[in-house]
Amino acid sequence: MVIGGGQVAERKIRGLLEVQAQVIAISPFFTPQIEKWIEEAVIEGHRREYVYGDLTADTTLVFAATAKTEVNESIGLDARKLGLLVNVAHASELSNFVNPSTMRRGKLIVAVSTSGASPEVAKRITSELEEQYGDEYEVYLDVLHRLRLMVQERVLDASQRRQLMKRMLHTDWLDQIRRGTTTPWLTEAYLHAWIDEQMVAIEHDSGLRER
Repeated sequence: MVIGGGQVAERKIRGLLEVQAQVIAISPFFTPQIEKWIEEAVIEGHRREYVYGDLTADTTLVFAATAKTEVNESIGLDARKLGLLVNVAHASELSNFVNPSTMRRGKLIVAVSTSGASPEVAKRITSELEEQYGDEYEVYLDVLHRLRLMVQERVLDASQRRQLMKRMLHTDWLDQIRRGTTTPWLTEAYLHAWIDEQMVAIEHDSGLRER
C-alpha cells in the first residue's frame, strides 16, 4: 500500500510495479502517471485522505509518502502496531525497512542505500551508476544468459563449463553492442559456433599442459 499521490509516491509505485506487486494507493490527489495507472486498472486507487483502519494485517508493505509529516508519522505508528513492514518518507526512525534507490538494466539490478541518512545522496549515486552502466548492459546480459544456458545444456564437464564462463567475459561483445554491431552474434547459430570454437581451444590448451 502506498499512501500519498505525489512524485515520491509515484516512484514507490513504479518500483513495486516493476516486481509485479499488487498496489493500492490512497491520496486526495495523484500525479498524472498515477491517475493513468488507476484508469488502466494497473493499480487500485482511493481519492481520499488516509484514515485509521486502512491498514490491515493482510497488508504486505506500507509506504507513507504524503506531503504531511504528521500523517506520515501516524501511518508509521499504525503500521508498526500491526507488525507491518513500513517505510516512512524522510523519517527513517519510524521505518522498519529501507527502500533503496535502484538502477535497473534488464537482469542487472543495483540497489543503493544510505540507511536512511540521505535519500538524496542515494539518488545521486544511482544517477551516476545509470550514466556508467547504460542500456547496452541489458542486451549484453541477455546474451550472456542465453549462452550460459546453452553451455549448461551442451557441456557436461564442470571444469570445461567454468572455463567457458570465464571466456565469455573476455570477449569484445559489450563494445560491439555500444557500436551497434551486434546482429551476427545475436543468433543461436553464432553462439553455438562460439562454444564449438572455444571448446577446441580449451582442449588444445589442456593437451599442451599434459605434454
